[in-house]
Amino acid sequence: MGLETNFDQDWDSLPYDIKRMLVKRVCGEPYEINELQLDWIESKCGNRTPYHVYLARRDLNACLALLVDEYTATLLRDSARKTIPTRREKQRDIVQEAQIDVTAHKGRFHFLKSGYRRLIRISRNVIKFIIIALIAESELQRELVYILTGNPFRRPFVFILTRLWMYARFVQDLLIPFFMVRDPPPLSYSRTRIYLTLQFSSRPHVQKLASVMRNGITTTLKHNRLLIDNLKTPTTAFLEPQQDGGLKLWHYTGTHLKRPESDGQLISINLYAKSFCITRRQEFSKAELVNDYVYEYPKQDVPNKIRRPRRLPWVRYCVAGKAEGEVVKYSSKGFVKSGQGVRNGVPYEWTYEYRRKAEFDDNLLRAKYLFNPESETPLTINVGWCVPPIRHAEQLDRWIPFSRVTEARFYLFRAMTHGLG
Repeated sequence: MGLETNFDQDWDSLPYDIKRMLVKRVCGEPYEINELQLDWIESKCGNRTPYHVYLARRDLNACLALLVDEYTATLLRDSARKTIPTRREKQRDIVQEAQIDVTAHKGRFHFLKSGYRRLIRISRNVIKFIIIALIAESELQRELVYILTGNPFRRPFVFILTRLWMYARFVQDLLIPFFMVRDPPPLSYSRTRIYLTLQFSSRPHVQKLASVMRNGITTTLKHNRLLIDNLKTPTTAFLEPQQDGGLKLWHYTGTHLKRPESDGQLISINLYAKSFCITRRQEFSKAELVNDYVYEYPKQDVPNKIRRPRRLPWVRYCVAGKAEGEVVKYSSKGFVKSGQGVRNGVPYEWTYEYRRKAEFDDNLLRAKYLFNPESETPLTINVGWCVPPIRHAEQLDRWIPFSRVTEARFYLFRAMTHGLG
């Protein structure tokens, strides 16, 4: 009766006339079809079927469904009123008959043929797995577990093929990086220098990638200069001791032997206290100040001789720049816990929720944003990046982080004032 309409998803987007027609159809009341309703029905039935035929078929389908349901309810109430006799004859098994017709008859040399076919199949599997082991395919173990299930020779086969796979992997790790990061030596032939052209030669970016994959981001300290080598762009930092025992760090893009005179490549200026706690950070872009942050730390009642001073900040203030007025609060593990700021002239606040015993910031589960908190109609947005666990789904801090947004809710409240007279 609903004309193949998904009421849970499409009801809000349907026009009022379509909703009224569907309600009357479901209730069994007569109705008239206008042009809007006719166009909608024709979009449902297509060009080949007229709309009156489509409606008649839908009505017939609904009537048959009601009759079947009524007959089933009658049988459940009184089985003696059954009018259709039960089939007693056995139905034909078409699949079994086809298998009997297709199956070949066994002849005199059946055992010889089956043994030969089995030998061929085993030979193919042996050649296949030897090739897979020689190319160090990562799916070797999974294929072996599947093919050797229940085989009495499973252990020796797995031992031999695994050792062969380890040898092939060792050779690949030894030779492939050599061709990726080194140029081939030149050869002289007929007074002409011929250079071997290999696929991975003369590629400095591939050489850089192999170095980062092998060593990661490397930081080298030379006197008062820090060399930071990463995958994108190497950077250089210069340390300047202060009179109070702290440090001032100048961070530039590129590799430099001494501090540049211009600020065109300046990334940031960081100030550290005597305990190596960052107290201020100024970010730059094209010699212009972008943001200026000031960090604060909680007061410790225990003397420093007994307890090591806390190096993770408690709150960060932006005192100048594009994000001026922004306040970020951190948890005891250094994760961003909450904060407030201004975006496009609109003040807002946010709160983050992490998983229980989180070790990294990628264990973020939910975030709550509140725009215009002081206005009469604040906007609240709840966003979730998590899925419920199998057990203890009622405990929200046990949910599992997910890479996509699983929940997004928007609330617009109107402030209400109550007075006592």
